[in-house]
Amino acid sequence: MNLPRLHLRTAALLPSLLLALAASLRCLGAQPASKREPASVPVPVTFQLDWKPNAQFAGILLAKERGWYREAGIDLSIRPIPPDESVVRSVVTNRLWLGCAESGVLLPARARGEPIQVVGTMLQGSPMCLISLRSARLRRPSDLRGRRIGVHADGNDAIDFVLRPAGLDRTSVRVEVMPYDTTPLLEGRFDAVQGYSVDEAIELRLAGHDVDLMFFHDHGYAAYAQVYFT
Repeated sequence: MNLPRLHLRTAALLPSLLLALAASLRCLGAQPASKREPASVPVPVTFQLDWKPNAQFAGILLAKERGWYREAGIDLSIRPIPPDESVVRSVVTNRLWLGCAESGVLLPARARGEPIQVVGTMLQGSPMCLISLRSARLRRPSDLRGRRIGVHADGNDAIDFVLRPAGLDRTSVRVEVMPYDTTPLLEGRFDAVQGYSVDEAIELRLAGHDVDLMFFHDHGYAAYAQVYFT
């Protein structure tokens, strides 16, 4: 999978998507025709990230830096993840907001009755992976037997799709929900931790650590990633 190419393709398509959605949402705002802004005025839209701005959102950030949204008539504000991580609630309770999140976050939210509508996806295959130090020699799911792994809340269900085809479950692998931090991996408290190949894995390698990646999408977890919703 060529993730950088997918990011750039997203950057080229997102302005048109945002403009169409913003125009529709503004019409739904029930403003009197006399008070509506003229079409030449950029539409103010807030895009809610589900993490801090980094390489994971390269396409979105590049498009803003190069002025592509403004050229399309959008005054885009990019908002990092809120302290309480309430990405879905932030979007659905604010007008002219869009966001992105894992499908594993959006599906339960929709099942709970959150009024969300999916409109696209940034990545057709998830960069979600288990990150381990090379010295641990964890190459495939069967190597996880008897090991301790840390996952985030959005990966707590996804990990079962990785373990099950290898004949493993949570009695043969110790799975614990952990914060977004790779320190426990480096300190030896976990043999592997959940991360993104375009985020934590890059940071660890830049810091000089030799790490191996076990992609969820290579082992049974077929899901979109960074799904756009409003």
